Amino acid sequence: KFKNFFNRLANKLIITFSITISIFIAVLIVVSYNRTNKILMDDFINANNSILSLVNKSFESYIAQIDELSIRVRKDAQFMEVLTDGAWDDSDRMYFENQLKVLFYSRDDIEKLQFYIPHNNALYCISRSNDKLRVDYNQDIKNEEWYDKTIKGEFFRYMEPLMAEKESSAKDGAGIFTFHRALVSIPGWKPLGIISMTFNRLTLDKMIANTFNEKGEVACIYDQND
Repeated sequence: KFKNFFNRLANKLIITFSITISIFIAVLIVVSYNRTNKILMDDFINANNSILSLVNKSFESYIAQIDELSIRVRKDAQFMEVLTDGAWDDSDRMYFENQLKVLFYSRDDIEKLQFYIPHNNALYCISRSNDKLRVDYNQDIKNEEWYDKTIKGEFFRYMEPLMAEKESSAKDGAGIFTFHRALVSIPGWKPLGIISMTFNRLTLDKMIANTFNEKGEVACIYDQND
């Protein structure tokens, strides 16, 4: 009887010990999994934060380049003299139009360039689909939302995202956003002209390709303040 009792007790102890060891191992596995998962998740988040930081810095540099480009003609004394002078001769017109062409062809990612002169409603336009500089007269531009936001915006600029539905129906549908800049007179801050540059994906795609090693999709959120 004592031997049977001892055997039963030994079996119970073995089972109890086995269960305890199993629970302990299971707990270790769970803890190890959670810890490893947290480490991997932290590494993933840190890596993506680094990538996003690089993209953000690249995008900020990209916008800064566009901002500087938009005031290039403002620093051109002869261009501004022609713009403010109502009476143009052939040489004035040729210089004015030539500077717009030079600005348009200065970057491959400019899909379309427009220059609007408020005092006579003249709208100059050149694009990749029609590289001949043309001029129309449109009195309705002053009623456009982008015009109002540009002349009232900080530093007289406005960045207009192009919606998918607008993009697909537009003649120059490859553009993703338009950067507007008003050139104003110092006394009175009266707009003398507004330059509008529509940009395609070329530079953004190169920027993303240089940041990511693998192919994929990237979502960018921006507004006129970025």
